[in-house]
Amino acid sequence: MLTHEKERYAFDRFLKVAREAGFLPDRVRQLLDSSPMKGAGATQDTYTLLRKGIRRLLKAMGFSVGEKRRGLHANLGRYLDGDKKAEIDWSDPKARVQELGKLVRDVDAALELARGHCENTDECDDVRSMG
Repeated sequence: MLTHEKERYAFDRFLKVAREAGFLPDRVRQLLDSSPMKGAGATQDTYTLLRKGIRRLLKAMGFSVGEKRRGLHANLGRYLDGDKKAEIDWSDPKARVQELGKLVRDVDAALELARGHCENTDECDDVRSMG
């Protein structure tokens, strides 16, 4: 909805149906809407899920152990340092898109690492199926 600038669609549709059904008068003194929120609260769940997924995958492969971690690219190593929300302006659509792009690249890198890690073992069927 954000991509197509339709943040208000569900809210506006709800109002129209509610008015047509007689639940709301045509004129309302004040009506507050929080649905078109574009800040961290509106989009962070997707970002958080991606961060946590990368972190869990790296830990499952043993990269949280010191020796093994040394060979890990710095971009991926940051996910093992903690699960911190990116320090961006969450109200800025360009900043959100840029951060999402970084996360997607890191997801791809982590999956590629997992595929290589699982090449010679049968315990990674789930990773191999993530094409």
